[in-house]
Amino acid sequence: MRRREALLLSGGGLAALLVVVLALNETTGGGEPLPSTIAPSPVSVAATTTTAIDAVPSPAQEFAAAFAEFVGAGRSAPGKAIQTLPDAIHDCYPRGDPDYGWCEGAGQPGKTTTVWTKYRASNPKAFRFSTHTDSVKLQCGDFGAHQVVRTWPHACTIKRHCKMTGGPAKGLELLLTYMTPKCSHAAGRTKALFASPEYLWADVPVGQVYLKQGLGRPDPGW
Repeated sequence: MRRREALLLSGGGLAALLVVVLALNETTGGGEPLPSTIAPSPVSVAATTTTAIDAVPSPAQEFAAAFAEFVGAGRSAPGKAIQTLPDAIHDCYPRGDPDYGWCEGAGQPGKTTTVWTKYRASNPKAFRFSTHTDSVKLQCGDFGAHQVVRTWPHACTIKRHCKMTGGPAKGLELLLTYMTPKCSHAAGRTKALFASPEYLWADVPVGQVYLKQGLGRPDPGW
C-alpha cells in the first residue's frame, strides 16, 4: 500500500477519534489516561463572562487536541493504533521492495476523517502520524507546550517545525504545512504531521538530505 493523503477532521470525526483514543489506552497502554471529552476547565461562579468565553476551546484547539491525544495514545504501537480505526488499511512492504522494512496504514474515525501512519517494522518507535484540515488554521500552540524551531517558505506553502515539550505528544516533532492561495489545488488547507526523533533518522532519504545540508540532524521539513 502506498501513501494515502490524509483528509480533514470534522466535528463528527473528532468525537469518533476521542472514542478510539480511550480504547487505545486500554489496548496499547500508550499515553496517560485521557478525558472522555475535550472540555474547558471549570470556571468559578465569580469568573467574568470574558474568562468563561476564553476558557472554551476553539475549533482549532479541539481538532489539535483530538489528533494529539490519538497520537499520544498510539505512539507505543502505531500499527495497532491505526488498525483500531474504522475502515483501516495496513500493510508492510515485502522483501525486495525499495520500502522493505516500512509499514504504512490509514484509518477513518469519521466519515470525512483519515489519519495516516508510517513506521519502521523492526523499530515501531520510528513513526509518524499525519492528517489535515480545510476548516481551521492550526498553530503549534493548539497542540500543547512547544518550542518553535523554524518557519520557512517552500513552493506554494509555508512550513513550521515545532518540538513538543508537553502534553500527550511530548518529545515529538510537529510539522505544520500551510497551503497558501498559490496552492490552487488545496488553498487554505493545513497539514499536521507528528514524527518521532527515531523516525527522522530511520527514514534514510530524509536523513541524507539534512546531513548533506550540514544541519547536524534531520527535521521533518520534507
